[in-house]
Amino acid sequence: MRVWPILFGWSVCAATAASPDVIVVGAGIGGLTTALEAARNGARVLVVDQSSVFGGHAVASEGGLFLVGTPAQKAQGIVDSPDLAYRDFLTWGEDADEYWARLYADRALPDVHDWMSAMGVKFTFVRYTPGNTVARFHENPQRGFGVVAPIYRECLKTGRVEFQWHAKVTTLLRKNSAIIGVEAQHERTGRTLRLEAPAVVLATGGFQGNVDLVKRHWPPGLAVPEKILIGGGIHATGGGHALAKAVGAAEVRMDHMWLYSRGVPDPRYPATQRGLSVINRAGIAVNRDGNRYHREVSGEKYAFPAMVRQPGSMSWLIFDEPGKKHTVVAGTDWADWQRVEHEIFGNPKLVHKANTIAELATMAGISQQGLEQTIERFNHMIAQGVDTDFARFDAANPPDKQPAGRPPILPIRQPPFYAIPQYPLTRKSMGGLATDHQNRVLDAQRKPIPGLYAVGEVTGFNGINGKAGLEGTFLGPSILQGRLLGKSLAPAQPQPAMQAPTPAPSKQSEAKAPQCASCHPISKQIATPRRGYWHFERAHTRVLEKQWACAMCHSELTPFQAASHKIDRVAQVRTCVHCHAGN
Repeated sequence: MRVWPILFGWSVCAATAASPDVIVVGAGIGGLTTALEAARNGARVLVVDQSSVFGGHAVASEGGLFLVGTPAQKAQGIVDSPDLAYRDFLTWGEDADEYWARLYADRALPDVHDWMSAMGVKFTFVRYTPGNTVARFHENPQRGFGVVAPIYRECLKTGRVEFQWHAKVTTLLRKNSAIIGVEAQHERTGRTLRLEAPAVVLATGGFQGNVDLVKRHWPPGLAVPEKILIGGGIHATGGGHALAKAVGAAEVRMDHMWLYSRGVPDPRYPATQRGLSVINRAGIAVNRDGNRYHREVSGEKYAFPAMVRQPGSMSWLIFDEPGKKHTVVAGTDWADWQRVEHEIFGNPKLVHKANTIAELATMAGISQQGLEQTIERFNHMIAQGVDTDFARFDAANPPDKQPAGRPPILPIRQPPFYAIPQYPLTRKSMGGLATDHQNRVLDAQRKPIPGLYAVGEVTGFNGINGKAGLEGTFLGPSILQGRLLGKSLAPAQPQPAMQAPTPAPSKQSEAKAPQCASCHPISKQIATPRRGYWHFERAHTRVLEKQWACAMCHSELTPFQAASHKIDRVAQVRTCVHCHAGN
């Protein structure tokens, strides 16, 4: 069988029939949206990513979008408006960028909600998150995958978007004062690629996967905890920032980070700092003395600094059996409750479980007397209807009748009881490269660097959140920014669609088609980790664990036909749900 080098559509070869108009570095939600809008408006686009799959940090998210005035809100009796959303941005964020906050509040419905709905995305529930006057966090059944996959699929359908996978950009190419392309190293072959285009867009994500950078820009006034878990994207290590700084780009608001107090070690990455975001809106948070120390529903703007100031900079999430169902593990991979049961609740290193509060306290290393007194007091206050300690509920906001989008507040009295140790977790960068309203990257004098643009988390989402996120205000703004930028980069004269090279027919007879393993010995291929194969190895390890047949993910390749035996990337998007989205 003839194997083509990595280039057009699925991948790219070293020489193309036509040069791209735009190079997008990063196949996350901001990069894909930029590519799609540019392509739909006539541009040829090359997306370069060091991974072998689309999605970036978005796939690892809950996939919630901050939207305003939607049918889903109206169905839940929620009355909202752009003016109200704009005021919430400014009030909660304190120093949110007024231009982007106003623009997003006004355009979230037509340019994000309606655009995603037209791709088939269904918003099934609107959840309240702290800082919002009303519930705005729109959920979909497939979480992050459900938001980013439709955009990637549409990119493939345009015929104008190529993907160069496994390529880590190492240098921005300059001619005189303008950026004219990128140089990259192929992760699998080590080959150096030189790729040129009139416009280069950095969509490389933030720096929350790099603990050293997080510590360097740690928010002032808070001590740096000894233990910090990594909740940023796998490749969100600040690479895009370094590329841009090397050509004179400025950074802004780098100490603005959305850090979580709900980090739990990720069981999929043992002996690493990788973490998960785990919340339970029915539970309480206590410190080592067994005491509640803040209003649990106040949001990370207050919860994170409060937790970091506790002994050991950690806390425990406490709830009982009825409250257990309100546990949410963020990320597409954790939409499957059976997986949460097995890998989180079934892991004694992550979750303590006991039939009495005294036993639970001993197992978790919490003061027994303190925890028993705290839970007794909390249950008593629920019965009375007023939280006299932290005003979490009162007569106007009773525990069993919370506003739309919020779960009830439950007593902790029915065994078994649970305690989950939690640590500081990195999550999202709200500062980054300095940009203007056209998403042009700016230098130290705040002048645009010709040919260089940026969208999404590498810009800190253009400062739309200020110091605190309203939640759902990361993916949504990335989409809006990408759409605006993509349209602006389209050429005056639309370019024809690109065609991928067609592999020559194999001489192998269809009648003598081999079993898949004879050409693809998966067990041997994943036995030893190889550079550039991390996703291939993780996905196929799961395939072997589950004993899935090859056709489960590659049904478009069956029955075997030698002349057309190649992966269909559009069809393959459907198979991602086997590992993600709980399907």
